[in-house]
Amino acid sequence: MKKNKMTIELLSDTISGSGEGFGAVIDTDVQYDEFGIPFISAKRIKGSLRNSLNEILEMPIVSEAKNCTKQYERDKILSLLFGETGSVESSSLFISNFFVADYQSVKSWFSYLIDKYPDIFSNQKILSTLTNIRRQTKVNEAGIAEDHSLRSSRAVNKGLKFEAEISIEEDNNNIEEYLALACANLRKIGTKRNRGLGDVKCELDSELITNSINKLEKELEGK
Repeated sequence: MKKNKMTIELLSDTISGSGEGFGAVIDTDVQYDEFGIPFISAKRIKGSLRNSLNEILEMPIVSEAKNCTKQYERDKILSLLFGETGSVESSSLFISNFFVADYQSVKSWFSYLIDKYPDIFSNQKILSTLTNIRRQTKVNEAGIAEDHSLRSSRAVNKGLKFEAEISIEEDNNNIEEYLALACANLRKIGTKRNRGLGDVKCELDSELITNSINKLEKELEGK
């Protein structure tokens, strides 16, 4: 089993989304731990990486080089890394949830502050320093906001870095190559990506990414 670390840096505010709201105040919330520290679920990142790899494989010049001009052929490659869609069997790739850099130290420090100064620090106050609330309304054709259309979403502040441990069960160079390409191509995550949110920089082992890109370039040159 090969292990590595993946880092995601938020280049813009990001709504990673928990699928839940926060009472009547926030319609779309983010995921955060008991101390108010946001994190990004592995499931969401795996889905984003899958879409990222599919984007690459759908490029005609790449699909020809990889002999996957048909969608079922691309699906076979995607399943190699991410598993079959809807299958109960686990995939070759394991990714932990993404937590802020140096998470254990940060968590211990916040735990101390909440316990020592409960009147000053709380999980919601910590959360508010690491996130922001965005509000929007639906506007009709006349340019007037519709009644009861106000919606609010919590976004994680740009500049934060999140880290996760990854491992690949099978000793397969092709799997590593596809993962590196998916990471290199990943540019956006979360919701409302077409509104300037969710810009990210995804980093993996730099040598692995470089080697994978070089291999792809050589394959493209041969076509």
